[in-house]
Amino acid sequence: MTGDKKAFPVVNDKFVQQGGRLSPDGRWIFYSSNKSGRYEIYAQAFPIPGGIRQISIDGVSGSVGNWRQDGKEIVFQAADGKMMAVEVKLDTNSIDVGIPKPLFQVPGPVSGSRFTMSADGQEFIIPQSPDSSDRPSMTTVLNWAADLKK
Repeated sequence: MTGDKKAFPVVNDKFVQQGGRLSPDGRWIFYSSNKSGRYEIYAQAFPIPGGIRQISIDGVSGSVGNWRQDGKEIVFQAADGKMMAVEVKLDTNSIDVGIPKPLFQVPGPVSGSRFTMSADGQEFIIPQSPDSSDRPSMTTVLNWAADLKK
């Protein structure tokens, strides 16, 4: 961290931005925003904002994402649950974005909007939210000490 070390907005508009992730070299950031009417993945230069590039395209909206460790790919979960990969070429002042390609279907929502992958992007750890039918029931007993005296 350099400079005056004061917090500043990276994106400052009326829409919701979430899930920001810095590129491995720290010069780019991608995030999810609903400015198109649905959540899409966008990237821009960091810390000095530059032109914003939309990463998710052709009706493939996205929310949860991560950089591959070498910075040559962004992986994100599309609205239909597929994990998508997009090749990117980073330069100091520009980012070239490929076409998102499906990797595999995730059988449910990603828990807590997080996942991680191996450095080469070939193996994933994806925490999943259980369906409500899979959740064990829990019983809370109040004033249980009084029942012991009976």
